[in-house]
Amino acid sequence: QDSGTKIFGVSGQVNKPGTFPFEGKMNIIQAITLAGGFTNMARKNSVIVTRAEGNVEQRIRVPVDRISEGLAPNFSLQPEDIVYVPETVL
Repeated sequence: QDSGTKIFGVSGQVNKPGTFPFEGKMNIIQAITLAGGFTNMARKNSVIVTRAEGNVEQRIRVPVDRISEGLAPNFSLQPEDIVYVPETVL
């Protein structure tokens, strides 16, 4: 099952959604950057990280805007995490 290559995914309102190699320690800012950054429609303070812990799926809301402003601690990702950037509601 484990081919040795760890990956994570970024979807939603980013410029280059997709699956990326997970290298060393990754955080949410690096993940968004790898995915080409936010689109104009991104809701940056409601990014959702979906993480499977065994059979349980956790959904964690991450305030990326606050992190980039230094107002919240950076969020460390784990291999297989899926980062979803929702669209702003106008």
